[in-house]
Amino acid sequence: MNNQICYFEKPGKSNTENVFKIVKEYALAHHMNEIVLASTTGQTALLAADYFHDSGIKIIAVGVDTFGWSQSEEAKNELRKKQIQAVPCVHYFEQDTANALRSFSQGTKVAFEIAQAAMENGLLSDINQIIAIGGTGFGSDTALILKSNGNQNPKFDVIRILCMPQTKQLDEKKQKNVF
Repeated sequence: MNNQICYFEKPGKSNTENVFKIVKEYALAHHMNEIVLASTTGQTALLAADYFHDSGIKIIAVGVDTFGWSQSEEAKNELRKKQIQAVPCVHYFEQDTANALRSFSQGTKVAFEIAQAAMENGLLSDINQIIAIGGTGFGSDTALILKSNGNQNPKFDVIRILCMPQTKQLDEKKQKNVF
């Protein structure tokens, strides 16, 4: 396993498959069997289910309410069939904290928010180290290994950055398909 951070040229959903590849390699090498990922419509979670289907890695999907918890009934049924737990993220950071995390990337802020939502909903079996996958807009472009201080008022330390975009802004005009 390469210990270097993978930097993507641009943020956004075009990095999703590469993020999954990096996470899968890391998770298998370090015997981690759960990931938390942002998936508002359910599409990113369904892509992850296909990608991780043979790995034994459990997927927890957290919808980011900024875009509206917009999973269709069809997507919800597919998530259930693939045994993906899904919850909405209803807690967000104060502006100063959010901006500090965004200084790394939007996906970094999202990864922290979804890790906290999964923890608050009791969905994580291993609260010591968490793989959290966030993104900018839709899809995935950031993966972090976070360490929790426990279930009570969860806070996280960054253990490792697996991947993230070099640039922080998404070109909204080029963002087409919703994940």
